[in-house]
Parts: sequence; C-alpha cells; structure tokens
Amino acid sequence: MTDAELALWRILRGRQILGIKFRRQHPFHDYILDFASLEISLIIEVDGGQHDIQKEYDEKRSNKLQTSGFHVLRFWNNEVLQNIEAVKEKIWMTVQDLQNKHLPHPHPNPPLEGEGAKSKKIAVAMSGGVDSSVTAALLLKQGYEVIGITMQLFEPVKQGAGTAAYDAALVAKHLDIEHHLFDFSPDFSDLIIDDFINEYRCGQTPNPCIRCNKFVKFGLLLEKARELGADLLATGHYVRKTVDPDGTCHLRTARNIRKDQSYFLYTLTQERLEQVVFPLGDIESKDEVRRLAREFGIVVAEKSDSQEVCFIPNDDYVAFLGHSGALPGTGGEIIHISGKVVGKHQGTHRYTIGQRKGLGIAWKEPLFVVAIDTERNVIMVGEEPHVYAEGLLAGQVSWILTPNAEEFQSTCKIRYRHQPVPCRVKLLDGDQCRVIFDTPQKSVTPGQSVVFYNGDEVLGGGRITGPATTTEP
Repeated sequence: MTDAELALWRILRGRQILGIKFRRQHPFHDYILDFASLEISLIIEVDGGQHDIQKEYDEKRSNKLQTSGFHVLRFWNNEVLQNIEAVKEKIWMTVQDLQNKHLPHPHPNPPLEGEGAKSKKIAVAMSGGVDSSVTAALLLKQGYEVIGITMQLFEPVKQGAGTAAYDAALVAKHLDIEHHLFDFSPDFSDLIIDDFINEYRCGQTPNPCIRCNKFVKFGLLLEKARELGADLLATGHYVRKTVDPDGTCHLRTARNIRKDQSYFLYTLTQERLEQVVFPLGDIESKDEVRRLAREFGIVVAEKSDSQEVCFIPNDDYVAFLGHSGALPGTGGEIIHISGKVVGKHQGTHRYTIGQRKGLGIAWKEPLFVVAIDTERNVIMVGEEPHVYAEGLLAGQVSWILTPNAEEFQSTCKIRYRHQPVPCRVKLLDGDQCRVIFDTPQKSVTPGQSVVFYNGDEVLGGGRITGPATTTEP
C-alpha cells in the first residue's frame, strides 16, 4: 500500500463515505480496484504513472470501468500527498452528485470484498429459509463454485415441506448445486440445549443463539465446510465484514440496521472471520431479499422468518423447560427488597430480570423482578428504580480486535434489541471486564451478553454475570 493510498484509506475507512471499500485484492475484469462504492457506482483510483507501461495499464482500467457504468476518480500519488483537502473535497462533491443523479447500479450483485478470484469454492449454510437461499443464489450468480450444507440440530416436529432439510434440498436442486445434510443433533444437545437448561437452573437467562454461532455454526459447520474443500463459509446473517489492506478483518453492523445480527456474532475471532462471508450485509431491506428470491425463482421466497429460538416450539420457554424434567419446578416465595414476602412463584425458571407482567402481586406501585436466587428458591422484586444498574460485570470475554488499553470508552448493547449506549470498559483478570454506563440501564440480566461497539464495528463482548456500581474498585 502506497503512502497516497494509505492517506486516502484513513479518510475512507470505516465506511464513512457510502460504503466505500478497499478492494485491492479483488480482480474485476482483469483489473485491480483501489477503492469502490458499489452503492453509487464510484471507483477511486490512486496512480503513480511513472512508467509508460503503468500509464497504459491505468488508462485501460479506467476505460473498462467507465464503459461498465462506473464513475472513475483518478488521483496521482503526489496530488493526494500534497493536497489531501482538495482531493477530499472533490470526492465529497462527486459523491453528492452521484447520489442526486440516482445512477443505476451496474452490478447488483457485487463481488465479495477482498476474497480473491471467483475460482473460490464457497459453502453456504442453508437453513431452508429465504435469507440463506438468496445468499447461495447471489454467490452462484457472481460465478463462485457453491455448495449447500444444512445442519440437522434436533428431531423436527414434522417431516417434509417446511422443514430446514427439505426446503434447503429443494432450493439446492433448483440452483443446481451440491447439497449436504449433517446431523449435529448429539453435539447440539450437549453444547446448546443442555447448557440452556442448566443456565435457567442457575437463575440465568441465556442466549443460545450466541453459543450456537460460536460452537456449532462457526465451529462444527465451518470444519465440515473445510472438509468438503470449501475456501469460505457463507451465511445469511445480516452483518458486514470488511478487510484492511493488511488482512485485518472487521465485523460491522448490517446496512439494514433493523435486521442487524452483529450482536450474535461477537465471539468470532480473526481466524474465523477470515474464513466467512456475509453477502446480505449490504442489502437495504428484507423486501429486497424477497424480491431477489422471486427473481431467482426460489420457492421459499415468501416463507416466514424462523422463530426466535429454533429448538423451542412456539417460543414457549416455560413449557420447554418444564417438559425437560431437569428443573425442580417447585414453588417458592416472592420477596420485596424490603424483606417482605409479597407473593408465591411456581418455579424460578418462569422469571427474568426486569419482568413486570405475570407476577400476580397487588402493590401500590408496579413491581419488577430485580434478582433471582435459585439457592434460596426466591424471586426478589422492587419498584422500577431498583431494576436500573450503573454497570455490569462480564465473564468469558472475547475480542475480535484486542483492546490496546486496559480501560477505554465504547458503546455497548446488553441485549439484542437494546440501543447501544456509551460506557466505560475496564479489563479484569481471567477474561473478565467491568462496564460502567454513562447513564444507568434497565434490566442488566445475568446470562445475556454485553457486546461492545465502536461506531458500526463490533469489538467483542462477554456474558453478563451481574450488575456493578461506580463505587466498586
């Protein structure tokens, strides 16, 4: 990377300009791009031009790109280094002009960022839903060798049409791609379901999807993909991956922020990020995904989204945990924080931190669950102010990018639908950390995950073990 390219990269990195990406590693029409915004059909090139051969190469590249519908900005190395502000202004003006013109997208299915030539073999995790089906179709259309792999995680409640295995195989047949079905049900039971039950037994509220992504989808399934000769694993997650010139991978929120799933993927490491791709990350809406599915003739184009937790029928946690037979389910006392017994409960697994409904308590003010004590078989409740916490403690902390300081400012989410809030993070011994919010947050729930962000980038996260206060050392 030249000094001029680095200077531009510092300005453009982080997708501050409409999705501009560094694409040096990706061939396009036998030419190498420097920076590209496929959203507005803009290419930014930085040229040396010292030699006739290089000038001829640069000229051919620009002409080819322009005939393909791109607007090409070319800057000389010295121009960038000596007058970066003028270069920046020219880029801004060009971007605004292209936005106003609403130029058509010359390549609705852009090549993967920084993943090399299209000879790569990509395994797609196919669940039989519209997202993973469109993922496979997009990659196939881009010219990659695509195979489908589907996980059987538990005994389905029904057979045939509508199940993951059946629908995925049907889509694979329509796309004329190889399809494999792997039975991970014993591993899934041990790693995910048993852990889920045990967490509730301990008074926690787990998020099994995060654990599944870590150990199953980007663990066992990724290993199977490599055994099948795949260079990469693609999934239908709504999340983006970007790659620096030095190969450093970044996990970023999806363009469709309402569907963003970055919260569930904070356990990905650099090693695993290098091996995965997320083709839906730049698609603006679910409607667009369904439109593409119809365009590809995919039979599951109108299939409804999957339920929140795949192994729990009708999302009925209480019934699932009750039928498991692993929880005592014995009733106990509901105690106000003042020490007064205010009611009875029918099992601690029926409650979570911050819960208000279903307590069955007559009180002068609304009461909320503020703690779950499984050792005493007690549910603690209090008025709304008592459900707020100044901070939290987290364990099993992992980082996509290792922090360069033991204490730093960030934003964090403490559950999936939580809006990121400013916080101060302090690293502790043993993969733990302490987090203090700028403003107290409601319902800090042990068992859920805290995920740290820097703008649109996921830094890492950990499992919440309990609340923390500003008075702690």
